[in-house]
Order: sequence, then structure tokens, then C-alpha cells
Amino acid sequence: MGNCQATCCNKEGEIVIKENYKSDFEMDENSDIVNSIVSIKTTNQQKERDKFKIDLEQSKREGTQLYCNVRTKFAAVQIDKDTLYEGEWLLGKRDGIGRVVWSDGSCYEGEWKDDKSSGIGKLIHADGDIYEGEFNNDKANGKGVYTHVNGARYEGDWVNAQQHGQGIEVWPDGSKYQGSYANGKKNGQGILYFADGSKYEGNFVDNEIDGFGTYQWPDHRIYIGEWKNNKMNGHGQLMWNDGRKFEGVLAEYVNDLKHGPGVFQWADGRKYEGQWIEGSQQGIGIYHLGNGIQKYGIWNNGIRQRWLTEEEIESFLKNQQS
Repeated sequence: MGNCQATCCNKEGEIVIKENYKSDFEMDENSDIVNSIVSIKTTNQQKERDKFKIDLEQSKREGTQLYCNVRTKFAAVQIDKDTLYEGEWLLGKRDGIGRVVWSDGSCYEGEWKDDKSSGIGKLIHADGDIYEGEFNNDKANGKGVYTHVNGARYEGDWVNAQQHGQGIEVWPDGSKYQGSYANGKKNGQGILYFADGSKYEGNFVDNEIDGFGTYQWPDHRIYIGEWKNNKMNGHGQLMWNDGRKFEGVLAEYVNDLKHGPGVFQWADGRKYEGQWIEGSQQGIGIYHLGNGIQKYGIWNNGIRQRWLTEEEIESFLKNQQS
């Protein structure tokens, strides 16, 4: 996260990307969910499998066998001091529809297979967060919806309890992301809508704007080009709503600043063509007046120092050709 700024021709057009960029599935500091990896609390009780503490007298009264080869529903069974299960069993394992409650108040209700949560289920965390969807091997796998207690919500694909595939995240402030995920993070193509009306569409790498993409501000400024670590970096072009444009075919942005050869054009036809150093015109440049007249000058830190003489222009052009 952070700011993206670009100043052009002595502060003519400051660009700021708001810090409300959602670089992860944002949670409060006390949440177990960090960096957009929505950790689904495992329902794995594998270590308890051989430790069932079944009330045999209760089993006899019910006239059933826990280990019979027919799926049978039992009343609540205390598996250990922290785990209570009520539901169906098959051959001594939880299998079918059942509900488990942990001592911290969290619970899972849904389908089981071979003593593991598998199928459709609902997991409610002790803090109020909820995952509802597909499970396999005691983890969120397939399609599912995770709703945070503060209103943040993810709906989409899961692999081994991580966002993986296509999905949509929304936040209480109105921000929204729709696109690709890999290993719990935004990776690949996606669209990020900001609460202030800004929008980015393009590539992401590990939750960061990275690669080629388009960013549009509420005032209709647009940047189209390359990004690195949430900043404009590489070839690109920047356009203003009033017609001004920084031509990016030759321009390079380094840390959100124009850097390298480029062309800046005003709406009235005037144009500057030359070198940029960290956001400011630097060295010899050509100033086009828009009426066919062009002048050569020397700039330093964005300020024109003087116009070149005819002899200097001739020497400059010869050097350009050599």
C-alpha cells in the first residue's frame, strides 16, 4: 500500500492512489485472518480418532452399535474435553450429517466422510466469522463464502482453506475486488474498485498491483501502463480530463515519477519533448508552441534555464544523428 504520485511540469497534476487499497482481506488486529489468507479453522480431529469416549451404557440403552456397517445417528457424544459431536456414524467414524461444537464456542455443521468434514457445511468461528460452502479433507475446498463479523465478505473458489481461483471480495466501505487468486492472495487479472470511485483493472502479484494495468481516478485521470509494487513503474501514458497527456510510448515511470525520455502535451497543443529525471524535466528539451514553431531549451529540476542559440541547436541535432 501507500501513495502513488506523479507530478508533471511543475506540479501540474498530482496523482494519489488512496491508502484504502485492499492489499489483503482486511481484518481487525485481533483477527486470525491476515494478508488475504482467510484461515479456515480446521475441523480435523484425526488425533482424536482412537480416543473416543463413548458412553457404552447409553449406547446399549439405544440398542445400537457404534461400529455397525449401517449409518446410524447418535445423540451428542463427548469426543474429548473440548469437542462434542452429534450426528451420524459409520463403522466407528463420523460419516453423514453431523454437528461438532468446540469448547471455545466455534462449531461446524454439515456433511462428514470417513471422520472428516467433507461435502457441504457451515463453520462458525468463536469470534463470529462464518464460512459456508464446500469442504474436503477437513478444509475449505471448492466453492464457498467467508463472511467476517465486520461485514467483509469473500465468495469464490477455495483450495486447502485458501482463496484460489476466481472470487469476489467486498468491504464495508464499498470497496470491491473481482478476479483471480492463487495461494490465498490476489494473483493474475482482476478489477479493484475503491471506495472513493477510483478503479484499477489489470495484473496483480501477491496482493500487489504489479504488471500491466489501467488506473482511473474519480476526476477521470487515467494511467495506462506498467506497475511495480503498487506504483507506476515502466512504460506508460498518463491522461488528464482537460486534454493534457504525458505520452508513455517512450516514457518510463520510476516509483510513480516520470523518468526517462517522454512527451508531455497540453490541451491547447503545446508540447514538451525531452528527458525527465524523477518527475522533472532535465537537460535539453524541445518546446512545441502548437503553431508549428518549436524552440530548444535547457531545463533543470523542471525549470527552464534558457533557450538554446542557433549554434547550440545545430550542435545538439548533429549529436542526435550521430
